[in-house]
Amino acid sequence: MANRFHLPSLLKRTHQLLQLVPALPNNQNPEKVSGYLTVRRASDGLIMTISAFGEMPPEKVAKYQEKSLEKSDRLLAHPDHISSWQSRHPEEGQWGGAIRATSADRVISFSGLPELIDEALVLVLAFVTGLINSDEFKTAVLKSNNQFAEALLAAYQAKRTK
Repeated sequence: MANRFHLPSLLKRTHQLLQLVPALPNNQNPEKVSGYLTVRRASDGLIMTISAFGEMPPEKVAKYQEKSLEKSDRLLAHPDHISSWQSRHPEEGQWGGAIRATSADRVISFSGLPELIDEALVLVLAFVTGLINSDEFKTAVLKSNNQFAEALLAAYQAKRTK
């Protein structure tokens, strides 16, 4: 799957998915539609991109960028984990929102949305771009009991069929 990685496509899909976030069922913060996406090569931690999306409050810019990097750093430090949810420690400011696409040699993280929506965004992004398969998607969803991932995927698929 590593040959399917195409950064411009990944960035375009991120933008498309963020447009669907406000309408997610049970989204308590529909106004949050911005943040930082980090994509890294899992084998050596190389940062392939740190990209900003949307208009962020100025006081949140550094925090979102830092958290996106921290999530990917933490997942890279736990090579047996598929999700940063597995090493989250809210009391230490360590949250979910990063996933490992093992066969594609990538770690993808996002920060700026509510925690489970950060994770849903990167899960759906990795799935629709072919970086993870449906079994990997389902396994990660189960790790965090993420109720937003399936809803975001369904909304994305519905919009693509219109």
